[in-house]
Amino acid sequence: MNKPAGKGERFIILNAVTQDGWVKNAQLVFQAHRRTGDYHGAMDEENFSTWFRTQLLPNIPDNAVIIMDNAPYHNMLLDDGVPPLSSKKCVLQQWLHENNILFNEHFIRAQLMDLINQHRPVKICTLDHMLQTNPLYKDRDIAILRTPQYHPELQPIEKCWGVMKQYMAQHCDFTLTGLRKNLETAWTKITSDTLKGIMKKVAHWEDYHFEQDSLLDAVDDEDGRINCSDDDATGV
Repeated sequence: MNKPAGKGERFIILNAVTQDGWVKNAQLVFQAHRRTGDYHGAMDEENFSTWFRTQLLPNIPDNAVIIMDNAPYHNMLLDDGVPPLSSKKCVLQQWLHENNILFNEHFIRAQLMDLINQHRPVKICTLDHMLQTNPLYKDRDIAILRTPQYHPELQPIEKCWGVMKQYMAQHCDFTLTGLRKNLETAWTKITSDTLKGIMKKVAHWEDYHFEQDSLLDAVDDEDGRINCSDDDATGV
């Protein structure tokens, strides 16, 4: 392709996949930077949450596990009520008072911040909290599993995007109309047979990483072994 990568208009594409193919009615395509429609031309926390609630959850079964990567808009956090650490000293002291945490009135800001960090509530992602507490979802037993950072090989959908991008590149005419037209065909390139091969590759990488973790644990156990030689005292 001679056209410089990253130039020109583009679409934002969102979907979900199972071992049988694309999730029904979960497809979302809109033009980037065009402030029309419900999504206003950008993929952010609000837009991802809207898609998650209105297009993904209604179309997946109960007891499902949703596998996602660590994109920022996948991991927006519930407000824990902790004041920003840039707050004035009196604000930090007030939070400690309200949470019945003892501190010395002469503590400087750095000491107050350290104390707050020690008692900071566990961070909870808003999507997880919604699934656990919202009456519409909490009885469905749907959970989210986030893969480690920088491991796209553990994401089946990344392989799907690769198949689609290859088709789009081979049929590119550098027009938005052509892109939209070819996209309709590109979706069909992901079949149940395609997914079988993709899932097999992902399972291979999962097994590989589990094996590597086991080897590292064995090395850590070996390095952590302590031998004492003092009369009859021996420890491991």
